Amino acid sequence: MQRLEEREVPTETTATAAEIASRLARLARSTARLCGRTDLIGRIERIGVGIGDPNTRILVAGEFKTGKSSLVNAVVGHDVCPTDTDAATAVATVVRAEPAPCASILVRRGGGDLEMVDVDPADLGDWVTEDGPARHGVLAHGDELVVAAVGVPTDWLAPGLLMIDLPGVGGLGSLAGAATLSAAAHAHGVVFVTDGGRPLAADEQAFLAELVRRRHHVVLVESRIDLHPAWREVLGSDREVVKTDTDGCMAVSSELLNLVGVDREEGIAALRGWLADVSKDAGRSAGLRLAVFAEQAGRAMRAPLEAELAALGEDDAPGVLDVCRAEQQRLRSAGARWSQLLSDGFADLAADSDYRMRERLREVVRDGEAQLADVDPARGWGGLASGWRRALGDVVDAHFVLVDRRVEEIARTLARLVAPDEESAAALGDELMAVALGADVGQDVAERDLALGELPRSGLGTKSLVLLRSSYSSALMIGFLGSVIGLSLAAPAVLAVGAVLGTRGLMQENTRQIDHRRQLAATALRRHTEELATALGKESRDRIRRGQRVLRDAISAELESRLRTAGDALARAERVAAASAAERASRRSAIAVELRRVDTLLAASRNVQTILAEPAR
Repeated sequence: MQRLEEREVPTETTATAAEIASRLARLARSTARLCGRTDLIGRIERIGVGIGDPNTRILVAGEFKTGKSSLVNAVVGHDVCPTDTDAATAVATVVRAEPAPCASILVRRGGGDLEMVDVDPADLGDWVTEDGPARHGVLAHGDELVVAAVGVPTDWLAPGLLMIDLPGVGGLGSLAGAATLSAAAHAHGVVFVTDGGRPLAADEQAFLAELVRRRHHVVLVESRIDLHPAWREVLGSDREVVKTDTDGCMAVSSELLNLVGVDREEGIAALRGWLADVSKDAGRSAGLRLAVFAEQAGRAMRAPLEAELAALGEDDAPGVLDVCRAEQQRLRSAGARWSQLLSDGFADLAADSDYRMRERLREVVRDGEAQLADVDPARGWGGLASGWRRALGDVVDAHFVLVDRRVEEIARTLARLVAPDEESAAALGDELMAVALGADVGQDVAERDLALGELPRSGLGTKSLVLLRSSYSSALMIGFLGSVIGLSLAAPAVLAVGAVLGTRGLMQENTRQIDHRRQLAATALRRHTEELATALGKESRDRIRRGQRVLRDAISAELESRLRTAGDALARAERVAAASAAERASRRSAIAVELRRVDTLLAASRNVQTILAEPAR
C-alpha cells in the first residue's frame, strides 16, 4: 500500500499543479493515519480546500472612469460590460467564458435572503451602472445588488477564468477601496488600471503597494494611450515607480481595439498572455502552501521517532529525556501565555484603532469647518463635498490598513511564542497571516451621500425687496429727524442717504444668509461623519472579532499539534528507557519502517515544492 502511495506523487511537471497537490494531500493523510497522527489529517484537509477550485479570479481595479470596463471588453473581444462617458459601474461584474451569452444578478433581499435573477445581457447597463433604472428600482425596495455575472462566447478566457470588473475605488481610500483590498486576499491576481495621460498619483501608488503586499500577481495597465501623446513618458515614469514590485506595466488602447481591431502596442495581447499564465498558476499557491505544511507535518511525525531512536542507545537516553521534557515544558509555558497575548493584543487594537479613527474624523470636521470660513456653500458645495469625501476615504483606508498591520503583528508575536526558532516562527507567522486575511470577507459599510439639502439663497426679487425696504425706512427716518430739528433736507440728499443705508442692509442680509448656509454645511459634514463613524466602527469591530477568532483557532490547533508531538516524543523516550534489550532491538526495526514512511512524505513534499516553485509554462 505504501508503494502505491509513493507512486501517486508525480516527479514530472506534465501533471497540473492541482493534480500534483491532490496526490500529495492523499499521501500526507495516509502517512498521518498510519503514524497515528489523526490531529494532522483535519489540518491537511483544511489547507488543501482551495486545491480543487476550478476557478481563477482576476480583479480589475482602479479609480473611477479609468477604462476598466472597456479593458475587460477588449480582452474578451465582446461588449459585455456597459461603458459610458458619465455613468460609472456601480456593481461588481463577473465575466467568464460560456457557450452562449447569458447574464444574471445576485440580489440580497431586505430580509437577508439571496436570489439570483436572470436578465437580458443587452440590459445589463440598467442593472450595474450608477444611473441604471433597474438598479434604482431594486434599491428603492430596500434590496441590494450584490454582484452581476455575465457569460460570453470567447476564446480569450481560459475555462474557469473569471474577470471581475470592480466599481471605481473612489479615491482608493474610500469604502469601496477598502472592499477591493479585502477582495484581493481571495483573488489569484489583480489588474490595476490607471489613465495613461498622467503618472500614478500618490494615493494610487500607496494602494498599489498594498495590493502587492496582499497578492503575488499584480499587473499595472495604462489605458487610453491613443488619447494621450505623452503616454510613453508616463509609462516610463510609472515603471520606475513600481520597479519589480508588479508582474509588469502594459500600455493599451481598448477603444482602438474595440472599434477597428488594432492592438498597436500589443498591450492587450500581453495582458491576455499574463491572464493565461495566472490561470495556469492558479493552483500553485494553494499547492505550495499544502506542500510546505506537509513537510512540517512530516517533521512533526519524525521528531518522536528520532527521539525514540536516540534513546535506544543507553548512554544517550537520559539526555534525550531531558531534551524532550524541556521542549514539552516550553510549549506548556507558551500554552499558558498565548491566550492572554491574543486577548490583550486585540483589546489594544480595538481601543487604539477606534480612537485613531475618531480623531482622524474629528480632524476632517475641523478642517472642513475652517474651509467654510472662506467659501459660500451655495457656490462651492460641489468642490467642498468632493474634497471631504476624499478626506473621509483616506480615513477609512488608513483605518483598515492599521487594523491589518496590527493583526499581522499579533500573528507574528504568537508565532514567535510557539515556534522554537526564527525560521520556524517566520513560516508560522506567514501561515497565520494567510488565515487571518482569508477570514476577511469584505466591508459591510455602504457609501453614503454627503448631502446638504436646500440652501437658502436670495434671488433677484428678494434682494430688490431687501434693498427697497432698507432704503425706504432709512429715507423716512432721515426726513423725520430733519423736520424735528427744523432742518429741511432736499429730496436727492434723502434718497442718497437711503440708497447708502439700503445697500448696507442688503450686504448685512447677504452676510447673514452666507453664515446660515455655512452652519448648514458644517452640520451636514458633522452628521455625515457621525454616521460614518458608527458604520465604520461596527465593521471594524466585526473584522477584529473575525481576526481574533480565526487566529485563536489556528494557534490553538498549532500548539495542540506541537504538544502532541512533544508528548509523543517524551513517552517514546520513557518507554525505551525501561525496555529490555530484546524489546529495543524489535523497536529499532519498527522505527526504521516508520521513518521510511515519513521520509517518503518529506521527499515528496520537497519535490512538490520544487515543481510548483518553477514559473508557469
